[in-house]
Order: sequence, then structure tokens, then C-alpha cells
Amino acid sequence: HQVAVDVRKHGGGDEVARMLQDNGVILNMNLLPFEPLKNVANPAGIRIGTQEMTRFGMKEDEMRKIAELMKRCLIDGTPIDEEVKQFRSDFTNVAYSFDSV
Repeated sequence: HQVAVDVRKHGGGDEVARMLQDNGVILNMNLLPFEPLKNVANPAGIRIGTQEMTRFGMKEDEMRKIAELMKRCLIDGTPIDEEVKQFRSDFTNVAYSFDSV
């Protein structure tokens, strides 16, 4: 339930994580398997923890929406913070299984 993405083309893990955080999307910068430990302050990758969003009841369609929002922010340079707030407002209850969703 975790996805590692090489974001060197977009400034590296630290820059991408900060850009997304400024727009309401929280994830971690992360060393990728090929990287030396000296890159820990600005690794090549980010780690996206999908399990966090599934606890709020999100499924495949919502993951596609999150990917689209991230693309618009990182590649298109579009501010997404207000749209992220609106999207996230529909998912406020934590669930630990889909039995209750």
C-alpha cells in the first residue's frame, strides 16, 4: 500500500514534498533503492502511503483523483489547495475496514 516515485525531474523528494504540502497533500520524501545515504536530505523519491486514504473510505476512483491533483500541481503548476480541501471534506470519518462504509 505504498508507492515510491522517482521525482528527480521535478526537483527531488524534498522540493516535491514541500510543493505538495503547500497545496494540502501530505506525503514523505524518501530515498530510493539506488540512492546513497548521503542523499537523505533531498532524496530522489517520494513515498505515497495509500493506506492512509483507504482508512477514510477512499477507493480506486479517489486514488485517480489524487493522482490527477498531484499532476496538476507538480507538472502543470496549478494551485490545488482549495480543491484538495473540498475533495477531502467528503472523507472525514476513519474506518478500519470497508464493512462499515
